[in-house]
Parts: sequence; structure tokens; C-alpha cells
Amino acid sequence: MERSSSNNKGKTVQHQFDSFCGKVLKGEASNYRKALARRWRYEVTFSELSEKELNQLYAMDEYATDYYLFQVMGYDVEVKDALIDR
Repeated sequence: MERSSSNNKGKTVQHQFDSFCGKVLKGEASNYRKALARRWRYEVTFSELSEKELNQLYAMDEYATDYYLFQVMGYDVEVKDALIDR
């Protein structure tokens, strides 16, 4: 009789563990679906952005070496385009 009782306890624990694993997997699936829905609502591909929106996403660094320095009437004039010095 003891064998059958301990076997039943083992089956009960196994069923409890299976139930627990099922609940965890359902919760993870729910969290994943919510994350996908949130991403779908707020994320946009670059190809969907307008030119104005794209221009807000970057900044250009400017360095002193990017400019040509000319003296005009006692003032230093910085010129960025090399074609203007010709």
C-alpha cells in the first residue's frame, strides 16, 4: 500500500509542476504579445519617416579644419565651401 501512496504523491507533484510550467509559459506568451503590440504602436521604420523627421535624428559635427580662413578688411572670415575661394 505504501508504494501506491508514494506513487500518487509523485504524480500529484508532477501534475502541480506541469500546471506551474503551463502558467509560466502562458504568462511569458502574454508578455511577449504585449511587447510586440507596444513595439508596433510606437516604432516606425526609417523609410516611413518624412524628410523633416529624418533631419531631427542626427547632428553634424563641425571642426575648424572644415573651414577656410580669409582676412577681409581686417576681419577673419570662415568659408566652408572650397569653391568660393576661386
